Amino acid sequence: MNLDISSYTQNVLEGNTPILGWLSWHSVGAAAMPQVDFYNDLAEQYDAPIEKAGPPKPVNIFRRAANDAKMLKQPLGDSTYVNYTFRNSGHDEHAVYRNLIEEIVDGDENSLSFREIERAAFGRESHRIAWTPLGHPSDTEAATIVRNRLTRYYDAHVGLLTPILVREAARRALENTLEGVSVRPSGGIYFLPVEKHEELQALQQMYAELPNSSIFIMPVVDDATQREMVREAFEVENRDEAEGLLAEVLDIQESKKKLTASQFAALQERYAGLSGRLDTYRGFLKEGLDDSQSLLSIADQAILSLVDTQTKDDANE
Repeated sequence: MNLDISSYTQNVLEGNTPILGWLSWHSVGAAAMPQVDFYNDLAEQYDAPIEKAGPPKPVNIFRRAANDAKMLKQPLGDSTYVNYTFRNSGHDEHAVYRNLIEEIVDGDENSLSFREIERAAFGRESHRIAWTPLGHPSDTEAATIVRNRLTRYYDAHVGLLTPILVREAARRALENTLEGVSVRPSGGIYFLPVEKHEELQALQQMYAELPNSSIFIMPVVDDATQREMVREAFEVENRDEAEGLLAEVLDIQESKKKLTASQFAALQERYAGLSGRLDTYRGFLKEGLDDSQSLLSIADQAILSLVDTQTKDDANE
């Protein structure tokens, strides 16, 4: 398939065929990656259009480590078994706590005995795990393995971007930064304006460095059929987003709640993003997109009306 795309692209470009834009899609492997390597090395090396998003919070990695570390149904030799699990024991402003539990069960998982061995406290600021005995120490090999499992899981995952986040970075680049429009109902294939080619290539080169990952690019010939496809896809996508923005503004109006500065900034940012993308597509499609323009104008007026109403209410208080 890659050879077919390359041959088609070469034929189009060498034939001086007018190009409307580019189709692009991605296939990203299942490997996690250190945040520093992804953003500071690869993204900067290729000047790729990647939005920075942090890895999972350390405290959430600790929670997942506690869930992952359990050992169940370790045989004791008398038709009974021992389970080692971590149970939630609360949190405060300083730490999140998990207690290591040793539970003896029979073959039907009925509890025969139960004791708390140790407490693991994950410091919210220090990002360190502290262990405290709880009066029932256990020196069994299994208990030691469970403790070590939690620590190893945390050490292995902290600072890592999960495969989902690596894939999401590619999707956000195509959808948001490069102003792509989905041209397939189920998503995943994007049309991008012709001037985005250099940034697309940078994204492609960056992801080529990752295991089993590719960004595919294919030119879209400029003809009436392709223009109509792009126009329809843009109208559907922009209309849905504009309607969502308008609905949110109307919900705030109906709730009679105070519009905060952060809410107003978020609404303005969404409007500016939709408006900027509309300007980009109107620039090369030349005609159409009237529905998108009308909806955005209504949303803009609704935002201004909301601010005006709340300003008057503040003045009357």
